[in-house]
Amino acid sequence: MPDSYLLADQYSFAMSNNPISFGFLGAGAISHWAAQSVQSHPLGRIVAAQDIHAGRLGELCAVFQIPKACTTAEELLSLTGLGQPSTQPDK
Repeated sequence: MPDSYLLADQYSFAMSNNPISFGFLGAGAISHWAAQSVQSHPLGRIVAAQDIHAGRLGELCAVFQIPKACTTAEELLSLTGLGQPSTQPDK
């Protein structure tokens, strides 16, 4: 595929007004900083998080209103749509 096609795809992705879904692997101290960064962007959405420590996972999900708590990395990585713009713009 020519580089110009890749550049065009990246440009259209960057110009999208649709939310971008994120999943977090790990709920340690740096995850709070990262979650603040994602949520400070108008199109950033954290839709899932994973950690082997239930307490840390629960705290991250509660503080940042993350709807899906995964107990394994495989569970989180099996979710569809992570890292991609939603097909529906925010209303």
